[in-house]
Amino acid sequence: MAQRELFQQIAEHFRQLIFRGEMQSGDRLPAIRDLSQQWSCTPGTVQRAYKQLAEEGLVVSRHGQGTSVVAQLPPSQSQTLRSVNLVHNAESFLLESFTLGYNMDEIESAIHVALDHWKQASTESKEPHKKEKSIHFNGSHDPALIWLVVNFDEMHPSFPLKMTFTGSLGGLIALSENRADIAGCHLFDVQTKTYNDPFIRRILPQGAIAITLAQRRIGWITTAGNPKGFTGIPDLKRDDIIFVNRQSGSGTRVLLDSMLESQHIEQAAIRGYSNVVWTHSEAAQLVAESKADVAFGLEAAAQTFHLDFQFIALEQYDLVMKNDYETNEGLQVFINYIQSPTAKNRINKLVGYDTSLTGKMRVINE
Repeated sequence: MAQRELFQQIAEHFRQLIFRGEMQSGDRLPAIRDLSQQWSCTPGTVQRAYKQLAEEGLVVSRHGQGTSVVAQLPPSQSQTLRSVNLVHNAESFLLESFTLGYNMDEIESAIHVALDHWKQASTESKEPHKKEKSIHFNGSHDPALIWLVVNFDEMHPSFPLKMTFTGSLGGLIALSENRADIAGCHLFDVQTKTYNDPFIRRILPQGAIAITLAQRRIGWITTAGNPKGFTGIPDLKRDDIIFVNRQSGSGTRVLLDSMLESQHIEQAAIRGYSNVVWTHSEAAQLVAESKADVAFGLEAAAQTFHLDFQFIALEQYDLVMKNDYETNEGLQVFINYIQSPTAKNRINKLVGYDTSLTGKMRVINE
């Protein structure tokens, strides 16, 4: 990401202190002269940073009393603060767990167990323990899929679903190399103007099945209120717009690049094009934390962080499996779950999803 001006770095420093609860309502910020010495800058630079924070509704300056955190954050910032704090607490837990030597699979398993403890309404079954047969997922990140997997693991603990997010293309490759049982993808093919099938045919010529998880609303994610007036792709070239991108091979990146090409916009002209993250949630979080002005992602991610969303397209997210799925008991159980009213009802609780095709199966390269 391009280097920010010093006043923006100062503003970001105090914004994070407020977002993370390290500065509370009424706490005073350092005197302008003291902070200018600390940051080796002019008092005017500090004043500009404080002015930006005041315009965001985070601080208030009073003559003779200095600058302090506001007594009550504005609704939009309060909602953002709540969401960012939750993510920050989750990240702190992950960091502590990694420090203690746990790996990602162990942490995910612990989280699922904890959720089970909170949500379990009845006593544990007295049936003899069955040997676990893990289902391995590899592919594109999707909030609804995670939401479903938590429920699936509760209902079918004998078939825990292990998830790895490498992007749509990475998921299909992992499936072809027998490193996954399920691939999740939403790859847009420019030539046919369709999703997924052309890529599945090329990567899995021996044949596969695809089950639609849902159609998802994708578009521009901007700060609440869209203070910079972002309206679409041409604005990505503006000097005052910082973009956060998705990794190469992700379906979101493929769609974005095709849009840029159609409008003859060079990637190098976009500030932040090379700044990539691996999930829609990460992209939305950077916008919520004012580390980026715009992301291209899901409406569901925008809502999580109480950000603005401008709809661009309805894309299809598919779950892909090899033709021998019928020999895998766990996959059959999972397919039945995806095609059940329970799964559709859970997806419908999230914003930005169309479930009219959910559970529909098609055979590819038969």
